[in-house]
Amino acid sequence: MSAKKKPAKKATKKPGKPGPAGHKPTDQQRSMVEAMAGYGVPREAIAAVVGIHYNTLAKQYSKQLEVGRGKALAKVAQNLYQIATGTGRDSVTAAIFYLKCRAGWKPPAEVAVYTTVNNEGQGALTPHEKKAVKDYVKSIQAEVRANAASK
Repeated sequence: MSAKKKPAKKATKKPGKPGPAGHKPTDQQRSMVEAMAGYGVPREAIAAVVGIHYNTLAKQYSKQLEVGRGKALAKVAQNLYQIATGTGRDSVTAAIFYLKCRAGWKPPAEVAVYTTVNNEGQGALTPHEKKAVKDYVKSIQAEVRANAASK
C-alpha cells in the first residue's frame, strides 16, 4: 500500500502585497512609469514594458501614473501660459486657446450681411433695407446673449 502524498500548495499572494507570485516595484521602475505616464504612453504599453499585467500596474503604480500625468500637464500649461502672455507671433493664438479652455471664453458670433444689386445696378441699401438689416442684427445679438446666459 503506497502512501498518498498531498499536493503541494501553490504560492498564493494576498491582494496588494508582494509575495512569491507578486511584483515588487523598484525605484527605477517607479521613475520609469512616472516618466512614461507623463509622456502620454498608454497604460497597456507601460505595463508591457515593465513586464506586468495592466491591473498590477494600476495597483502597484497608481501614484506614479497620476503624478507623471500631473507633472506633464503642469509643464505644458506653464509653457502655454508663457506663450500666451508673451509678445511673440504665436501669443494671440495661444491666448485664445487658453481662454477657450480655461475661462470658457467664446469669440463673438460673426454676422455677414450680403446685399443684392438694386434695379439701378448699384449695391447700396435703401434706408428701409438698412433699418431692416440693423433690426435683424439686433435680434441675432439678443438671441446670442440669451443663449450664452442660459449655458
